[in-house]
Amino acid sequence: MGLLSHILELERQWAAAKEQALNAAAAHYESKSNDFYAWCEKQNFSHAALFRRDGDVFYIIKAVGLDAETIARSYSSKDFWDGTLQTEAGWQSVSREEAAFASFNQFLSDDVRNKAQTLHFIKLEDSVLMLVQEDDDFTLAANSETVKRDIIQILRTQPAPEDMHATAAAVVKGLQIADAALLVLSVRTAVENAIKPVSLRDETAKEKILQTIYHEIFRTCALLFQRPNCCMPGKNGELKIAFFSKNGTDEQLLRFHIAQALASAIALPEKDVTLRTAGSSPDTQGIMSFLQD
Repeated sequence: MGLLSHILELERQWAAAKEQALNAAAAHYESKSNDFYAWCEKQNFSHAALFRRDGDVFYIIKAVGLDAETIARSYSSKDFWDGTLQTEAGWQSVSREEAAFASFNQFLSDDVRNKAQTLHFIKLEDSVLMLVQEDDDFTLAANSETVKRDIIQILRTQPAPEDMHATAAAVVKGLQIADAALLVLSVRTAVENAIKPVSLRDETAKEKILQTIYHEIFRTCALLFQRPNCCMPGKNGELKIAFFSKNGTDEQLLRFHIAQALASAIALPEKDVTLRTAGSSPDTQGIMSFLQD
């Protein structure tokens, strides 16, 4: 098989795998009643952010369809939200034609700001839900009181720890296909460059913002690498990936598709996303040690 044919075949396989992964992940998230991402999908909220109060500041802890810079811009004062939104109200909306829209420009990257037609908010005592409406097809049908109850439940729910037994079972299944290619995805530089336009007040603020961004990156990559492939968050802006392919591993092609997905989902500069190999392994214990290290 010629080089071009080989590349086209790998891209076809990648596209098919990605579609299957998206379907599987959607079903997985839909099964988790208190998962913010499944909840947004059910409500047809394609561009949403959940702010949570921490002392006298609010910042985004969960985001769907918003870029890294917008997440970084979310650090804001309690006084601002108390002065602009009413806790006892339902949906509160501001269109870009209104003068009040400018008050919220501080939270939006240039790209999101240019696309936004209307911002919709619900404010609770210690949290704010923000929706970004980009087109006229959006209908705000969700009942505000129901949304408030849902948000409270989502905030109360503790994230489930990674099911390592399920991961180990996936590895065993993957090894029936091929040895695992062990890959390290590094996004620290990409994230730093993406949020460079934002002046964060201190390192504590920065670390909280990075945690939200890294979670979004992990979620995006987990959608790309469906089981039996495994994706685990690592340290210092890295993700560990165990990839099983009977056709071998084209690292450059994988990096290209990962970088494109992250550029689309969270606006990370493609050139700053790096993928390197840590070898391969035919052994479950070795793969698990790599993923958890």
